[in-house]
Amino acid sequence: MTRKKNAGRAIRSRFFAQKPWVAPKTIAQKERHYYPSRNPILEIRSNFKYQPHTMKLYKKESVQYVSASLDECWAFFSSPKNLQKLTPNSMGFKITDYDGKSMYQGQIIQYKISPLAGLKLSWTTEITTVRDNHYFIDEQRFGPYTFWHHKHFFEATDQGVKMTDIVHYALPFGILGRILNTLIVKRKLTQIFAHREKMVDQLFNSK
Repeated sequence: MTRKKNAGRAIRSRFFAQKPWVAPKTIAQKERHYYPSRNPILEIRSNFKYQPHTMKLYKKESVQYVSASLDECWAFFSSPKNLQKLTPNSMGFKITDYDGKSMYQGQIIQYKISPLAGLKLSWTTEITTVRDNHYFIDEQRFGPYTFWHHKHFFEATDQGVKMTDIVHYALPFGILGRILNTLIVKRKLTQIFAHREKMVDQLFNSK
């Protein structure tokens, strides 16, 4: 009987010596507590901390001279309804929501694109900065990029209006995004800008 009592005391002392139970707070902790053998990916994801410095930022720049007045250039390029005229048909570009007003700071434009066959994406752009006849900036709010910042500059020169575009962008998916940029995205953007340059030549520089 004494041995049984001593054994019982030893078991209780080991049990109560443990740290008090704390209710799990995170999803991963709950998964570990209730289903210890399930969903290891969820645990990894919950412990992942986003580090901005790991994001690769790319830059695309182009310059074109337009045989038109500064007012004509601004009127055309600052109108969202003319975007489709400058975009390759293969992109399946279509504006889905736009208030029809002249460009202004805070304007929201929504559209659909299909950069690859069978792949349809939604894109929401905000016009964040406008200075009439000088420049405007559009930024992606929702869409395929992690970051998209596009500056459009217009400058009157003796050769015509100098139109400069500077795009900074970043892709999701880490190292996979870098591979996609090398194999697909960078080349696709080059094709889009080349098409736009060709269309601008036809609209303005062939007169």
